Amino acid sequence: MRSASFVRLLLASSAYITHASAENCCWSDYWAENNRLWLTWDEPAGAVKCGLAGPLYPGTRCSVEHAKDVDGNTQALANVVFGDGENANTFKFLIAFDPHNCDTLPEDQFVTGWVGWGSFLFKKHRFKKEKMHRCTDVQDHLGLGENVAGNASDA
Repeated sequence: MRSASFVRLLLASSAYITHASAENCCWSDYWAENNRLWLTWDEPAGAVKCGLAGPLYPGTRCSVEHAKDVDGNTQALANVVFGDGENANTFKFLIAFDPHNCDTLPEDQFVTGWVGWGSFLFKKHRFKKEKMHRCTDVQDHLGLGENVAGNASDA
């Protein structure tokens, strides 16, 4: 009898620990036939990182600002700057997700996607959650997190 209680306690504890622990996440946003914004949640670093792939203007780069909401969900703003100097244009991509399961928040809570000036240029974009190995492959190929554009035909 006592061992059954202990087993229940052990199972309940491990279920809580599993739920409380976060994981790394990977997403991509594909637009204009061959360009991709890669976003990863790096749990150990507690940071969202970005990378770009495709035939992009020289000097194109991205950076990420992030915060947590009151429910512990992570919100990130990726600033994507196309070009350099006077010809540079900045576009913004928002994402909010539950770091326990990598699911983006429902649209009635937070809209994930391109926002603000120029967002209409990305109307036909395709955003999706990716298997982590996809971001790892891109990281090895492009240096994800270094925030510079590169060409990745296999991305």
